[in-house]
Amino acid sequence: MEADSRRRSRIALRPLGSAATVALILVVAGLCTPAPGAGFSTDHVLTLAKRFAEFSDPLPDASQLGVDEILAFEEHKVFAYVLGCKPKGAGPGGEAPSLVRRVVFLKPSTFVVDDLVQVTVAVGDRTFQLTLPPGGADAGTIAVSQADGKTLLARRLFPSGILPHGPKGVAMLERWDRPYHGNRRPGWDVGRPASHLRKAVEDGAVRPGRAVILGCGSGTNAVYLAENGFDVTAIDIAPTALVRGEEKARRAGVRVRWVLADVLAPPPLGTFDFVFDRGCYHHVRRLDAAGFVKAVCGLARGGTQVLILAGNANEPRRSGPPRVKEEEIRGDFSALFDFQWLRQVRFDTTNPQGQGPLAWSVLLRRKAGETQTGEPK
Repeated sequence: MEADSRRRSRIALRPLGSAATVALILVVAGLCTPAPGAGFSTDHVLTLAKRFAEFSDPLPDASQLGVDEILAFEEHKVFAYVLGCKPKGAGPGGEAPSLVRRVVFLKPSTFVVDDLVQVTVAVGDRTFQLTLPPGGADAGTIAVSQADGKTLLARRLFPSGILPHGPKGVAMLERWDRPYHGNRRPGWDVGRPASHLRKAVEDGAVRPGRAVILGCGSGTNAVYLAENGFDVTAIDIAPTALVRGEEKARRAGVRVRWVLADVLAPPPLGTFDFVFDRGCYHHVRRLDAAGFVKAVCGLARGGTQVLILAGNANEPRRSGPPRVKEEEIRGDFSALFDFQWLRQVRFDTTNPQGQGPLAWSVLLRRKAGETQTGEPK
């Protein structure tokens, strides 16, 4: 299987007469062959093709994909991606899924069902380059170009969790990714590690261990932690930002696990010693404060530290990030976390000498005695 994983395959398909005509490609152990079934009935294939042609709020029917549970999902204007599995306990030994399957729908009308592959698929005037690592261990990547060589979609990660979907969800994802397009840098990305994170590390308030960053952006803070001995996982819903993070880590010579996921629905990543969030909480809490706390609890265990930098409601200026009151922070976290500090500080700006908006620096420690999701035992 190791030898097969390094093989590359190329498939060229004739332009299809209509979107109702669907090509199905079964990819097994690095080999690509047209297949009539792959666990799909003709009706299922046509139904899924119709479902993926437009953005829709409900998830696709897992049974039509030959799986029992969907673990990762994304709708995009040029593709749809699903990672599904048979449940744990279904296979020998009971600890691993009996089946892990990826299904990639290359719009308008081609399915790729994989086991293990690096593959180039030409469909009409589009060329799709896919990297799909074995067994769902890593998400893999996609890039799309046109026949004239123009890039339609630059290389980027597939999702590791279920992303917001349907028309509103897709629009939200595009809204967060757009600020990174064209080599731009969004206003919240000051180009250097957060000073309050650096101080916590340099003062020894937070020590190296397994760390996760929520809303990591272009990865400056993730790379900083990796350079200082942390084992880092970085999560964001902006694929362009994660590509920039990969480039930064490569230049710095450090390893970071980059994860395309919704912080409110992270994939199973285990628990961490340290959780860092610069500017995610103050946005997400307006939508689902309890959901954010639950997600953090799912990444934490007793003793896990959480450092949050959030907008401060005491800021008199109207511009700037969303603001949170001190009593709101305490109300959100007091039941499940002890406060090591809650300090009024200022956000960094692109000018190291500049004065950013008022912020809160909040260092929490997860209480012992609750379940992973925060419900009392």
